[in-house]
Amino acid sequence: MPQWISPRFTTDDVPEFPDRLSVDAMVDLFEDRTLGWYLDIAKKMASISKELFESRSGFAELTIVTNYFEMYAKFRDGYADKYDSEKYFVKGFRDVFGEQLERTLVQGSRALFPDAVRLAVDSAARMLYQRVRCDLYHAAATGPGIVLNASNNSPISLLFDLHQRDKRYDCVEIVINPGLLTARLKQHLSDYVAQLREPKNASLRENFRVRFRYLLRADRF
Repeated sequence: MPQWISPRFTTDDVPEFPDRLSVDAMVDLFEDRTLGWYLDIAKKMASISKELFESRSGFAELTIVTNYFEMYAKFRDGYADKYDSEKYFVKGFRDVFGEQLERTLVQGSRALFPDAVRLAVDSAARMLYQRVRCDLYHAAATGPGIVLNASNNSPISLLFDLHQRDKRYDCVEIVINPGLLTARLKQHLSDYVAQLREPKNASLRENFRVRFRYLLRADRF
């Protein structure tokens, strides 16, 4: 009996699964799974009526999509183990939002402490990991300093306290528009998949292959 291995493909459609998959076939499955089982479902939640969105579905949407950062970064780096969740969450978040948030922080503070900007964004990523990703999974709620706002004009906005004496920024609040976040992650996935389909990106493709093969191993648990 055929098994569904992604929303659109069964083992009959991909008889090479799991041992003889090409990298291109892996990419097809990865894209279909990430869209069809995660991001597209989250997008549908964002289209629910505004009243329901503000009271419930935004939290469910974040529970679905916040796994993206860690997942993506482990594929990008070819990580073949089951640890380092926070480390790879931060790396993935930086790839998706780091440049944009650093630019906003520098402009907002007039570049008082440019050397501290990268550390500030990384600290915000850790706050997002601990108070959104982990708290939603383990406590069914977000932690202090997390605000969901469907009217926010950016996927993620950060509020920092500036400590001039220590030359550092502390993230004190993260405002998230779940619908815009999901849309941004869909675009990021599309860009990443396009890179994976380019044969010239040999290192990126090999790292992806290593991670995909690792996840097929029964002895990884």
